[in-house]
Amino acid sequence: MLGSVYLVAAGAFLGLLFLGAAIHKFADLGHFAAVLESQRLLPLWGRKVAVIVLPLLELGLGVGLLMEATRAPAGLAAAGLLALYGVVLAIGARRGAHADDCGCSLFGARPPSNTLVWRNGILVILALGVAMVEKTVVLPAMAWGNALAAGGAFFVLYTALEALAATRARIVATEARA
Repeated sequence: MLGSVYLVAAGAFLGLLFLGAAIHKFADLGHFAAVLESQRLLPLWGRKVAVIVLPLLELGLGVGLLMEATRAPAGLAAAGLLALYGVVLAIGARRGAHADDCGCSLFGARPPSNTLVWRNGILVILALGVAMVEKTVVLPAMAWGNALAAGGAFFVLYTALEALAATRARIVATEARA
């Protein structure tokens, strides 16, 4: 039972992460389109489709990860999308400075890097764990509440660390220009 609580918390965390990512992209579709263009991985028609489909997919996954009935399949789909994003980050990191923004931070531009590839790898493993939660797991209401609160708290911690990393990246970029 305790393992299930952790995985429900992980599902809540990932759900909030995907909802935040979708909102971030929808808030500035022009910027997201520019990020896709700078990655030089898709033709023009592919970028036009991806700029709409990816935020919608993230929105659906975010909601799916927060709901008991859809958590497991959403976890599997989230793992696939995170793995795809990891491949894109790896290509960007390998290419060097072609893309100034990976499009994967809520707090400003961060270039693709091996650190972000590893981060996505960890998120893939977490999503696969969420996919393994059985729908039939019976948790007391208090355990559900605690798991969802823990997922929310972890999301707050994660976004704080992301903000610090984005701030560090801006400082390094400013110092490099000086």
